[in-house]
Amino acid sequence: MSNRFADLPFDDRQVERAPLANVIWQVRFASDVKLDDGRAAFEFQASLGPDLKLTRIRNETLFQMSIGSVQPIAGGPQAGEDVWRLVSPDGRATVTLGRDVVTFETQSYGAWKGNFRDWIAALLSAVDKVMSPGVTTRVGLRFVNTAFAAAFEAEPFQNPTDLTPFISDRFLGFDPQGIDTKVGMTQSRHVLVVEDLNAAVSSALINQESGEYGILIDIDTYREATKAFDAEELLEVSDELHDLELALFQQVLTKDGWLALGPIDGGDAK
Repeated sequence: MSNRFADLPFDDRQVERAPLANVIWQVRFASDVKLDDGRAAFEFQASLGPDLKLTRIRNETLFQMSIGSVQPIAGGPQAGEDVWRLVSPDGRATVTLGRDVVTFETQSYGAWKGNFRDWIAALLSAVDKVMSPGVTTRVGLRFVNTAFAAAFEAEPFQNPTDLTPFISDRFLGFDPQGIDTKVGMTQSRHVLVVEDLNAAVSSALINQESGEYGILIDIDTYREATKAFDAEELLEVSDELHDLELALFQQVLTKDGWLALGPIDGGDAK
């Protein structure tokens, strides 16, 4: 399967000052493997590498966030079920394994190729080997950005209008003309259907205690479909989600905004 979105109009260079706060990837599947006795969890850890610290969590109050939805998903971990968490030595990358879901979350994204994508490939291989999934029902990728002036090498944004050189007007909200007012908050959410994929593009003005404005850009792409579990196919879909994410992110920014983040010639995609 080829990447249908590889030719979208976007710049695939890595940037010097990516404003990423969090990146989350998730795949949901059907499996009869039980996690209670820990055997599968330890085998899963061995497949990924011994440096990851494994912890068992008794899921009494854990809220299972699912890519592509603000609601808990039916069939996710229920109260009393075991969830296993694997954490990198620096604590900035976390894998959570449930009976029908694996989630990877990191605050140290680095780049798609040579880092995040390699994690996904390893996780899909481990799921295939340990959980013996019959089908997959959902795969998703979510990028959460918090962009302040420093990311654009600009003076602190004291007013929402200061963001206009860097952020498309479509995401900066309503500015009533002729009325002496100050914008306290704006939010937007656009849900798109792109062939068999979905994308939710959310943005909100945010304000630090110092009074500086910034913008939250949360882009959540996912595929909901029941298909035979195929690690290679899921990795290719993840590539497509990444390219769609990046194309949408650059639509939120102006051209000058993207260039102000410092694209690196020859660098891998954000």
